[in-house]
Amino acid sequence: MGDFVEKVLEIAGLVELIATFKDQDVDENVLRKLPDCQVGSLEERLLADIVPSIGRRLKIINAIREVAAVSTLQNKRLFNCSICKSNFQEFNTYWNHLISFHEISKGTARINCPLCSTIFTSTETLKNHVKLFCPKNRSRSVNSNLAIRQDISQITEEEIGPNLLADITTDYKLAFVKTLQMSGSISLVKSAEILSSANSLVNSIVDIAKNFVNNTTEKDDLLIKLSTLKDPFHNSNCSQYLIEKSLKDQKIYSEATEIKLGSHFKFDVVAGSVIEKFDFMYYFDLRKSLPIILSHYKLVCNFVLDDSNNFNLFLNFKSGKYFRKLDGNPLCLQIYYDDIEICNPLGAKAKIHKLAMFYFIIANFPPHFKSQLSTIFPLLIVKSKLLKEYGINNILKPMVDEFKKLSVINPQDILLELPFTHVVLLQVCGDNLGLHSLLGYTEGFNANYRCRFCKGNKHFTQTAVEEEISLRRNIANYSSDLVLGDISLTGIREGSILNEISYFHVTENYAPDIMHDFFEGICIIELKLALDYLIKTKKITLQQINHQISTCFKKNSHKVNKFPEISQQFICDEKKSCFSASEMNNFFLVFPAIFLAYFDDDKMLNLILKLRRIIRIIMAPLISREGVSLLRYLISDHHQLYINLTGNNLTPKFHHI
Repeated sequence: MGDFVEKVLEIAGLVELIATFKDQDVDENVLRKLPDCQVGSLEERLLADIVPSIGRRLKIINAIREVAAVSTLQNKRLFNCSICKSNFQEFNTYWNHLISFHEISKGTARINCPLCSTIFTSTETLKNHVKLFCPKNRSRSVNSNLAIRQDISQITEEEIGPNLLADITTDYKLAFVKTLQMSGSISLVKSAEILSSANSLVNSIVDIAKNFVNNTTEKDDLLIKLSTLKDPFHNSNCSQYLIEKSLKDQKIYSEATEIKLGSHFKFDVVAGSVIEKFDFMYYFDLRKSLPIILSHYKLVCNFVLDDSNNFNLFLNFKSGKYFRKLDGNPLCLQIYYDDIEICNPLGAKAKIHKLAMFYFIIANFPPHFKSQLSTIFPLLIVKSKLLKEYGINNILKPMVDEFKKLSVINPQDILLELPFTHVVLLQVCGDNLGLHSLLGYTEGFNANYRCRFCKGNKHFTQTAVEEEISLRRNIANYSSDLVLGDISLTGIREGSILNEISYFHVTENYAPDIMHDFFEGICIIELKLALDYLIKTKKITLQQINHQISTCFKKNSHKVNKFPEISQQFICDEKKSCFSASEMNNFFLVFPAIFLAYFDDDKMLNLILKLRRIIRIIMAPLISREGVSLLRYLISDHHQLYINLTGNNLTPKFHHI
């Protein structure tokens, strides 16, 4: 009858049928036909006569498939030589092939495992890996019960010593690291983040295993517990649904709420009819997300000290008059708004799927925390075209309603017994067009009253180099302008729903965006002006400029990264910018060291140096009251010098500072 039939019946748990199958001359050839035979075939009827029970017949068929699959694996040529691609069924044959044909002796060599392709730098380590640890070799080693088992007691200390474990660990680490780095789709920075997370995971698994060993006396119980640590990323445990469910159960994940805005009708080509499409926005409930955030950053969330009594230094948002009007010790949130293009910005679908993104940071965090992506949290997501279709006030209503509730004193279910009394909206930031649409001001920067900070007319904003305090917008004149209701005379398009939030008013939203106004605005204008001057006066060529930029620092001598090349299109105003905001900031810091010797015109050089001094003051970690006075003088002097040199009017970005 053969071993095949006996193994099938052992797997099926029907050993008592061995004698019956032997009497009926059921051999391996008959059993192999059963899984693929048609319904009502001769083989199926014969099996039904021998085994009337349907359940038993199904067990036998499943056991046939399992034994057939294992025997197929055993018959395959398993060991593959990574050098010449030859295949070998036995490991000893493969090993002799390495020694005799490729002349690889014991010691150091760079060889792949013939089964799992892991890279090894030692032949002895490779040999021990294949015999004891290779998962593919162990999974294909089938004992009489077809179980994948290996008795730990049979492995002696000589076989697995500390040096062997260290070598194998090193090789596995190298294989894992190089697999990440050579994938092509993962950057080195992301690889480092993955390695850090993997390191934490391995350490936690080792700690759990140690705990099992210390608290378990029975060997079988220990093996059962240790087996639970196997396959932490099995497909059945890592579906998106199960991951999100686990995060929700542990209260470290907050799902966005889908809010229906309305609907529109669209012709469906497939259906050949007009169908109704619904418009949604997605809002992250602060009452759910804030407790998760505060529990994670509990030690640093109240880092910013109240320095409002120090009238000489401006250290943070708590310095000055604005914070002193707030009651108690508030948790201050700062919102940032900008649009993102998720499709090709130059393609046919540009702007169709553009998204309006609202984020928030917690101003009470330390400065270095606030600049990290991990501490910038999503608040609201909606398609940009829906902002105009449904109105910005309707979009912001859920957020405003929640801020009204959070401004109530002592919402301790949100603040987790931390020393905060309530939650306030501190400021709203964004690019100028975004803020004007968000706060209800005119969106046209050629309008007669185009400034959100003052009531100066267009001519005033184009020529004034100093602030006129009497023209500042305030709650009183804002209310009067709303009653007037004429955008051409006031610059106000509509009243903002944000004014309903306690302690906040759009006329007191003092924070301009330094990235858009300076590093993607004024700095670009004046850098083009300076480089164009140097090239037209033949002080230096564009090629020499790029050479100076690339060689101005010795290797590892400065923290500033290498700058990108400046193109002719940038200087000719055909390209908006060649630097990112951070690169522009760094470039203006080192500009005098690179180009100072090429300037004969003191006025042009003075313009650049004044802008550089302004940037250094506003980027400083603290500013004294005398520094504010100096800043006011530098801005006035800089603007006047720009007008005299270029003969151009000041743009809104110049006026805002």
